[in-house]
Amino acid sequence: MKNYIVEKKKRLETFLRENRNYAMPAILLVGFFLDTLTLRQIDRVFDNVVLLTHTFIIATTIALLFSVDTRFGRRFGLENKKSTISALMLFSFGGLFSGFVVFYSRSGSLISSWPFILLMLLLMIATEMRKKYYEKLILQITIFYIGIFSYLIFSLPVVVKKMGPTIYLLSGIVSLLFIYGYLALLQRIDRQKMKIHTKKLFVRIVSIFVVFNLLYFTNIIPPIPLSLNFISVYHDFSRIQAVEYRGQYEVPPVWQFWRKRSRVFHREAGETIYVFSEVYAPINLNTDIYHKWEYFDSKKTRWIETDEVRIPITGGRADGFRGFSKKTNVFPGSWRVKITTGRGQMIGRITFKIKNAEEPIITKEEVFR
Repeated sequence: MKNYIVEKKKRLETFLRENRNYAMPAILLVGFFLDTLTLRQIDRVFDNVVLLTHTFIIATTIALLFSVDTRFGRRFGLENKKSTISALMLFSFGGLFSGFVVFYSRSGSLISSWPFILLMLLLMIATEMRKKYYEKLILQITIFYIGIFSYLIFSLPVVVKKMGPTIYLLSGIVSLLFIYGYLALLQRIDRQKMKIHTKKLFVRIVSIFVVFNLLYFTNIIPPIPLSLNFISVYHDFSRIQAVEYRGQYEVPPVWQFWRKRSRVFHREAGETIYVFSEVYAPINLNTDIYHKWEYFDSKKTRWIETDEVRIPITGGRADGFRGFSKKTNVFPGSWRVKITTGRGQMIGRITFKIKNAEEPIITKEEVFR
């Protein structure tokens, strides 16, 4: 039995070496596809177990590759297992950052958060496209730190049930303490090797910390763990019961077969317009979101904010916390309502046109329970 297992390991290592150009892209794509299907909610135990498992595998494989030339590495023959260990590390790097792509892209609007989401996507793809670079210790730990910080940004608010600048800064401090402890562990394995890389690692880690803070305080990092599940515009909207809402939406033209609700609002004189949204928040997370109403000023060629409606939310509902805002003093033109946090981070938005109604409007009733 033992010989059988050894033979299987040898065949796997040989296969990975000979087919590396094809095996890893396939594994990466399959992993991303599975993450898209399986990762659902930031506060689910399963989702966090997946991300933490990838993190543990990365930490372990980096340490093993670092130990190749040590007494421990020679004792366990790590030199002959480098291909397998590297493949496992790359797979978990790809899995971790594909998970971040899934969560961060769901959380923020691509309009404002695309640079950060693009960074996560590039780091995921780079695990395949630049495999040789990932063999360098400095890059391994640098990308590992980005993963740790990215995970803490959304996991810490879930744990403490709050979000905001203070919690974000706390997540940064925890990430620094974690990576310091990890580097101390590597130093115990091989002090001389770590001494060679310490200065460069310090510069890179501090640089990442500074860049992440710039991205956060310029609202480029998405407002994770919040995410917009649904938003639409209505002719009439009301709360019937504690957990039931009812609205009248305008039916789009027949040729817009891909839409259920029209993005053109035909307004009768004096009519009020409503915007309803569902925002997901983890269990017991208490915060405020805002509906910001804006119209496009064609003379100034920019969007002008007219109203800001605060909507307190308490997380825990799978379909998202529901709330709506309304506006009466509207006029024909392009309008939009942005869903933001108190800091101005955009969770999502809806853009629509308002026109004067010249004939009867076709509407349908919709009930949310």
